[in-house]
Amino acid sequence: MKSSSFLASLAVCILAAVAGAQTIVNTTPAVIGFVDISTTGGTAVIGVDDETEHTFTTTLGNALFPAGPVNLGCNGVVQSGIGTTPSISFSNQTIPAATDPTNIPAGSQGTICAFWDDLDFIGASSTNVYWQEMGGVLYILYKDINAFVGVAGQTITFEIQIWDNPPGGTPWIQILYPDATFGGSQTSHDNAVSATIGWVKGANAIGQNVQWSYNTATIPDGTVLTIYPPMLLGFSSPLGVGSIQVDITSGPPSGTYFLPITFSAGAFPYGWFYGIDITFGDLIGQSAGFPFVGPLGPGGSFTLGPIAGAPPLTLYSVAIGFSGSSLAAVPTLATAPETYTIP
Repeated sequence: MKSSSFLASLAVCILAAVAGAQTIVNTTPAVIGFVDISTTGGTAVIGVDDETEHTFTTTLGNALFPAGPVNLGCNGVVQSGIGTTPSISFSNQTIPAATDPTNIPAGSQGTICAFWDDLDFIGASSTNVYWQEMGGVLYILYKDINAFVGVAGQTITFEIQIWDNPPGGTPWIQILYPDATFGGSQTSHDNAVSATIGWVKGANAIGQNVQWSYNTATIPDGTVLTIYPPMLLGFSSPLGVGSIQVDITSGPPSGTYFLPITFSAGAFPYGWFYGIDITFGDLIGQSAGFPFVGPLGPGGSFTLGPIAGAPPLTLYSVAIGFSGSSLAAVPTLATAPETYTIP
């Protein structure tokens, strides 16, 4: 076991299972709440019918769902960065760890599977799906939507809200389900029991796929799902030569961070200390003091510095986040590995 004198030269373990990932939770309250944009000047998507796709362009977005062209499918899926209208199949699939699901068009800059199911409309309609930009938020509303085959009155309503360049640690996307129960003869679709729900990276440069559920009744009426961005680690020198600042953003809100740092690349980012294995608990135990371990703020952020008088060293690091104050055996999130040279 390495002693605490090795603190400054701990090699970094990059936790591939969680690095660069964002999370979906159902515990964050709605920031705005459901807004019926069909009554607030929202733009109706004309001609939505069974197995149709439609395109509109938005000026609002964030890194998980950038502004620009949006491909909207009748089957409860929207995609950013695709300017045509490729088919989004009615046959929902699981979301793989790193690739596009079968039956989802590839090449998006982020796909939201809000309620990917075989949804239906009684007649071609311009009064069921709407979008609106309002107050720095992009709203996409699916209102009174049927399951296949459509039955009058047996409908659900859900709404996607996408914030324009929000700060780290705050919700970037919320999906609200005021009514997720079809009822009647369509109960086999109730509460997402036949749907896929999640976020797909596509060609996006950040994040990784995350699935909330697949063919499981996980969406009772009133559910609010929140998609947070990846946890990020950044180094900078705001005071110029010989200065260093550390910024952690979008970690677990009010959680705990662990920041191992090494000045020797070794096998970075794949090994511990030049390939000599020690347990994760041992590693944390050797660096239990501030600033290598500490609390995250309510927004999941932490800033150290700026500090002057630092030597011109190259740092290799990763930030690892835990929910709550306990450093559990399994982290909640981790950033991508970062290398930075102090000027």
